[in-house]
Amino acid sequence: MRRTAKFLSFGFEQRSLFTIKDQQQVQPLIYRYEENVPGRNNNGRLIFDWDNMRMKNEQAGTFYEISPGVLDGMNYIVQMSLDASQSPGYTLTYPVMDGDRLWYYEFVAEKEETINTAMGKMRTLRYRYEQGVGDKKRSTQIWLAPDLDYLPVQLDHRDSKNQRRSLKLRKLTWGSEGGS
Repeated sequence: MRRTAKFLSFGFEQRSLFTIKDQQQVQPLIYRYEENVPGRNNNGRLIFDWDNMRMKNEQAGTFYEISPGVLDGMNYIVQMSLDASQSPGYTLTYPVMDGDRLWYYEFVAEKEETINTAMGKMRTLRYRYEQGVGDKKRSTQIWLAPDLDYLPVQLDHRDSKNQRRSLKLRKLTWGSEGGS
């Protein structure tokens, strides 16, 4: 079964088309990102060819070898939900293709925390990932809700320029309840 995930933030959009193998491993097919903010225009599309174990960066016209388990810049969050449901509270590490390079995102489980959302108070498990040092440091925090199958209900990202992007769950519709 193919699945699509989409995240929007001011001037930034990511889309990921992927499958889930054996109900436990996310496998990206197409990843698209568009970043259109003042001073920064960054758009691209990555196409994953699992039969030939390579990924094409369409914008650059280049190919890269990939190995099983490689994720894209968005669906690692889906994989994180699957993994946290099996092993809550553990450090989770993901190989993520970002344009022309492979990064390893290591999310450390920080603490259980109750947060306020548009849907009321939610019990969550907060994970943090940090990369870089000093002025070049960037970080991501993700709050997963155990009562919602570890669905991410909040995400906070700070880039190396200390610009913040936040995503918060406002509404949730399961299955055919709302057609989404």
